Amino acid sequence: MIVVRISHGLGNQMYQYALLLSLKKIYKDIDIKIDTNHYEKDKSHTGYILDKLFGIKECVASEEECRKVYSGCRYYKGFGREGLSFQPLRMLYRRVYSKIGNLASSGNGSHMIQDYKFNIFNPEVFNLDPKRDWYLSGYWQNLQYFDWNKEEVKKAFDFSLDLDERKKELVAEMLSCNSVSVHVRKGDYTGSGFDLCGDEYYHEAIQKIKERVEDCRFYFFSDDAEYVKAHFGNVENSVIVSNGADEVEADLLMMEKCRHHIIPNSTFSFWPAYLNESENSVTVCPQYSLSDNGKMYRADYPQNWIRIENARGKQGLR
Repeated sequence: MIVVRISHGLGNQMYQYALLLSLKKIYKDIDIKIDTNHYEKDKSHTGYILDKLFGIKECVASEEECRKVYSGCRYYKGFGREGLSFQPLRMLYRRVYSKIGNLASSGNGSHMIQDYKFNIFNPEVFNLDPKRDWYLSGYWQNLQYFDWNKEEVKKAFDFSLDLDERKKELVAEMLSCNSVSVHVRKGDYTGSGFDLCGDEYYHEAIQKIKERVEDCRFYFFSDDAEYVKAHFGNVENSVIVSNGADEVEADLLMMEKCRHHIIPNSTFSFWPAYLNESENSVTVCPQYSLSDNGKMYRADYPQNWIRIENARGKQGLR
């Protein structure tokens, strides 16, 4: 059996499920289930939402099955629990309990593979011993995990929502013009190692879009509408779309309907740009996704996306 841990917010869940779809292509005769125990303790973000949003119906591994596949789950269950919002503390917590779990599982035929380093590729997940049980836990934010299976991924993440009249009007407008989604993520990013896309990044990205797209119209999506008004209110031909913190699915759908995209280092805005990519679409993205202990981690995006250096003056690149 293979169990894939689903955790954190919607963007991360989509990466994790994209990996699962690839695993199903490769391991056709092995039971593959998901573990959603993360959300029993972590009440941040949206909770597990793939079933509600995309109608995804996957077999959920019971706690007993998780322990059978990976004995360390009884230690691992506390990872990312509510209150551990400081990134270095979360990473230390994960490393300590991972070692305890690995010791508990040694010799019983079960094994865990982690992928919590940003944007790396671990080919081991596509070479698993079918005679063993496996527990896969991580971010899986590298295109090599699923880009070769893109059509299947796009099919899984196809959805529609019952939007109100104002949102329907905006979507119709987006479809009729050279619309550009601009995602400005503040909130939990402010003051963290992910806070890498400031005003300079967005103004440069807007200019790059204007150089390539005629008569474009910018639609700003953000968890801080007041910040957008104060910092980007003078951008010509722009609209601030404010759907509220509890309407992430509306944001995702409406961003996906735009023809072009400006994204920060956010898994949430990666997916609308990736799923709606066409021959003529233009996507601008940051070069780096995380600054951690003085190290900068490069983001993994499609080669044709336009990258902007968003770490000027920082040292130590990975």
